[in-house]
Amino acid sequence: MARMIPSLLDSDHSPPGEVELFTRFRNEAPASWTVLHSVDVPQHVRQVEGEIDFLVLIPGIVAVCLEVKSHLRVSRGADGLWRLGSDAPAARGPFKQASEAMHSARKRIANHNGLGSVPFVSVVVFPRCRFDLPATEWEPWQVIDESDLQTRGLADMVERAGRRHRLKLAEVSTASWFREADEEPTPAQCEQMVRILRPTFERSRSPKARRADAEGEMRRYTEEQFGALDALEANPRVIFNGAAGTGKSFVAIEAVRRGVQRGDRVLLCCYNRLLGSWMRREVEPLGPSSEVGTFHSLMLRIAGLKVTDDAAPSWWSDDLPLAAAAALLDGHPLSASFDLVVIDEAQDICTPAYLDVIDLLLRDGLASGRLLAFGDFEHQTIYTGSDARVLLSGRLNAANYNLQTNCRNRPRIGTLASSAFGKAPYRQYRRQDDGVEVTLRPYLDQEDQVAKLAGLIDMFRTEHYPLGDIAILSALASGSAHSAMGAPHAGWLAPAENAPAGRIRTSTVHAFKGLEATAVILTDVTDLTSEHARQLLYVATTRATDRLAVLVHQAAVPQLTDLILGGAS
Repeated sequence: MARMIPSLLDSDHSPPGEVELFTRFRNEAPASWTVLHSVDVPQHVRQVEGEIDFLVLIPGIVAVCLEVKSHLRVSRGADGLWRLGSDAPAARGPFKQASEAMHSARKRIANHNGLGSVPFVSVVVFPRCRFDLPATEWEPWQVIDESDLQTRGLADMVERAGRRHRLKLAEVSTASWFREADEEPTPAQCEQMVRILRPTFERSRSPKARRADAEGEMRRYTEEQFGALDALEANPRVIFNGAAGTGKSFVAIEAVRRGVQRGDRVLLCCYNRLLGSWMRREVEPLGPSSEVGTFHSLMLRIAGLKVTDDAAPSWWSDDLPLAAAAALLDGHPLSASFDLVVIDEAQDICTPAYLDVIDLLLRDGLASGRLLAFGDFEHQTIYTGSDARVLLSGRLNAANYNLQTNCRNRPRIGTLASSAFGKAPYRQYRRQDDGVEVTLRPYLDQEDQVAKLAGLIDMFRTEHYPLGDIAILSALASGSAHSAMGAPHAGWLAPAENAPAGRIRTSTVHAFKGLEATAVILTDVTDLTSEHARQLLYVATTRATDRLAVLVHQAAVPQLTDLILGGAS
């Protein structure tokens, strides 16, 4: 089975011929081949930009650019015009189109060291009709039609075209650059070409953005995230470990989309209610094949229970999962009903009782089913403790993948967050340093803190941050600084769970975990001596994408200074 990039095709928005070829490549081509579908050509030799339907990298033979025509009939009149199906007659035919796209791709690739002598060839495929026009500006082996696919198969015909092209290059004097003995492209060159081309065409929008067709929400994957997507395609069970801001939720949602596209019934769950609501909105367009929300709300529904006012922590951690497990064992409709389970912020759900429930929800269970767990198992275990990854690994025969590129925070924000643990959890930052320092404000008492909080809000407003882009996070569950604010600032605030557009979101650090805001103000930092306090500092500061301010009690300033200068040790 060939390596397909992307691994899935959006069959609802692709021509039928491309859908057929994608399936054929995936099922028929050797595993050594890499097949890229729908590759953008931003510097086309003829147009502003173009596209290659399929770029097939065959180690030791050639790079093949395929132009696919899904029409049921094709002809060329005495006037030289091409007529493809019901399309308007055109002087520029499919072979010219394929050749121009191929030369554009080759020119782009050749600009990189060591790739200038990789042979490229263009081929036109007519998967839904016979093509019997005499060859003029193309070689006979540069066309594959319906009968070829039926008698010889796609992979055989494409490889044949590549080998014939190599013979031609060896015979013509104008191809003095070609060296038959080098057997290019080598496997290493194929990987290099993938790294060059993949970020420019394999991008992702959330299902919500796809529905709205909001191009502004398009995000490019990092190379590391490409590796994560390949890992989830190659392994039924994967534990993804990454610090805050490394794109775990982004990849998790893409995994859900791909699962639904395959026809799977998918469960996407997390611990925090705010994160669950956000994820539900993001994937809601995927329809009823995906179930999204907090793990606790799911267990409540399964067990048929309601939360009482006097529910103790042990009720949530022990009694509720036991009741949910009992209902599943008793034949609840959701028992073994999910083909794929995706857990975000997995470090919060890794307890024996919770994993028992997931085991019963997943078809084939934890031992043999398909499960993807995304978590920060080293820095954000504020609910389960530091042994969460060990426990999860003990229940799963899973591959492990680390995410170390910070995609969210400006470097100075990430550096402050890293100081909470005395070491940097990030290998690199995707976003550029803007030169803006984190704002640190010491306060003496609550009255002083409230006044300085108002000043920080005013400062962010003068820096042109809309109120809706600002979040105030408190390290306290009650008695937070923002709850004591007066007019006019109090009228600008709203709890994050139901904040209307244009209001500053307020929340505890715990509740906001997994989310982000353009500008964040952290309040009520009174002590940083415990590991739990440092974890809260880390969680809160990594919520900010661009601007961060921290209000710290005067007594804790030396502790914060020690962390920044020397780390938690």
